[in-house]
Formats: sequence, C-alpha cells, structure tokens
Amino acid sequence: MGGQELKGRELDLTSGNGGEMEIVLSPNGAEVTGTVRDGDGKAVAGAIVQIVDKDGPSDKTANSDQNGSFDLKGLAPGEYQVFAWQDRGEETISDPDFRKSFDGSSLSIRVAEKSRENVDLSLITKDAMDAAAAKLQ
Repeated sequence: MGGQELKGRELDLTSGNGGEMEIVLSPNGAEVTGTVRDGDGKAVAGAIVQIVDKDGPSDKTANSDQNGSFDLKGLAPGEYQVFAWQDRGEETISDPDFRKSFDGSSLSIRVAEKSRENVDLSLITKDAMDAAAAKLQ
C-alpha cells in the first residue's frame, strides 16, 4: 500500500488516507518437507510442525504422519524458523517469547519462489515445553 510491503502486518485504513493497493498472488510458493525425529533418531508421528516467517507474526502448521514426514506448501519467499513440537502447549507455540526459548532446537531456512527444501527436525518434547512455559509465568 503506497509502495510499502505489508507482509506480516495488518493494513490499517482508519486514517482515511487513500492510495493504491497492489495485491500480488503467485502459484510459485515454496515447499518445505521433512521428517521429525526424537532424541533416539526415530521418526515421530503426530508432531506439530510449525514454520514461522521471520518478517512477521504469520505461521503455518502441519502434523507429521505415521512415518514422521510433513509437508508445508505455499510459502512466500523469505526467511523462516521451523519447529517440531510434541504438543501445542495450550497454544503457547504461538507466543514469540515462548518460541525464543527454543531457538537452538529449531531450524532456520531461506526459501525462494518454487524452491523445495527437505529438512530433518528434532522433536521438542512436552516436558521441555512445560519447563519453558513455567519460566515465562
């Protein structure tokens, strides 16, 4: 809007300022696939895989299948942080301060249009999540 990219931010039109808005849609979204593994290297079914855009609050989630595999599609080009949670933690995974506790357990990636990235993720256990949530309270 007005020559500024609004990716990851809300558009506030209450000020009454007019302007031109350009909406860009693309069929060339990136894809991130991979496998979630536990501390013993075994594939984990039912993990919550979360990919968070480093430029904004937006995120996407997927669950790992019976083989520990996941697939996240339709990602805009940019830098992301990827987590594999054992539990949603009563939605604490949406809290940036909570996620910051697990920077070392996540994976940082950069995707471009049409790129296909394959990653292995280490599971963040419910016990570790509970301990981090307790420290934030």
